[in-house]
Amino acid sequence: MKIELSTLEMQALSSAIVAEAMKILAPRLDALERALLQRALPPPTSHDQSQQGSPSVKSAQYRRDVLRRSDLQEITGLSPSTIARLENKGLFPARVQLSTKRVGWSRTEVDRWLEQRQAA
Repeated sequence: MKIELSTLEMQALSSAIVAEAMKILAPRLDALERALLQRALPPPTSHDQSQQGSPSVKSAQYRRDVLRRSDLQEITGLSPSTIARLENKGLFPARVQLSTKRVGWSRTEVDRWLEQRQAA
């Protein structure tokens, strides 16, 4: 059986396949990245106070201040599509582009948003 598809149909099919693969892989990649970061930079202990200005401590602090998509879902209880919809309407803190393929959200802004929602 031979199926013929136009270029446009092949592009649409290709995009759909990639989107579905990313839905499956994204949580696994986030979990893997989180595990690797935890192994690479253990949390500072009380005797590490002298290293407060060191790059590893600063980057560990940065990771606590920037939420990943999976962290955001866990904290807010909202689905990715709901977060995107609210963000597009300007009703949710804007994402920050961390790299070409990674985004994050400011923990401070998300906490402030949650407090406003709880107060309403």
